[in-house]
Amino acid sequence: MKKSILFTSSLIVLLLMACNEKKDHSPIEFQPGVSFDLSYKDTGNCNCGDLSVTFADVLEDSRCPVPATCFWEGEARVQLDIQAANESQSIELLFQASRSSFDRDTVGNYVISLLQVSPHPREGQTIEKQDYDIRLMVEEL
Repeated sequence: MKKSILFTSSLIVLLLMACNEKKDHSPIEFQPGVSFDLSYKDTGNCNCGDLSVTFADVLEDSRCPVPATCFWEGEARVQLDIQAANESQSIELLFQASRSSFDRDTVGNYVISLLQVSPHPREGQTIEKQDYDIRLMVEEL
């Protein structure tokens, strides 16, 4: 009986520890002209060799929560940390679902576009920063 209780207790402790582990933030590889996703604090390295993009922060998310009806749709604003050709730079990009074009910025020889921010807010729920994902596209000039 004692062995059974000890085993069960050990199993519960291991499961709790596994649930509390932080996300692995190993860099992903992307290629110019192909969209890719980054989770909060993740870094993407371009297979072109001299560019990395880190999803550094969610600065604002004022998008209208589902199923609310809002006068203004709102926007999400994110910060990206860029390392290109031995030069570091932070940029901010906005996402608005109804815009006909995506917000973009030029860094060195690259144009970085914010295509999507998820999850979309839901009424009565708070989104923690670590739960955000973004979709980007990087194109060479």
